Amino acid sequence: MKNTKGYTLYFLVYKNLQLKYKHSLLGFVWSFIHPLFYLLIFNFVFSKAFSEIENYSLFVLSGLIFWVYFSGSCNQFSQTFIKTHI
Repeated sequence: MKNTKGYTLYFLVYKNLQLKYKHSLLGFVWSFIHPLFYLLIFNFVFSKAFSEIENYSLFVLSGLIFWVYFSGSCNQFSQTFIKTHI
């Protein structure tokens, strides 16, 4: 019985990712591409307006990582209530 807690956590995360990206064409890679698309759009749209900010791309990426995590968590939280109520 070697590190069963670590194995259990690994297995649950692995299964969750498998179910989440089961019907996605890009699969797990989409979780990295999604914030990068946002970054490209924000850079294109707002780079002229906020040109005085040094390392604007890094600044935006740090906010986008938080936002993608937060919006995904809220979405999963609401889906949990919908699934358990019905």
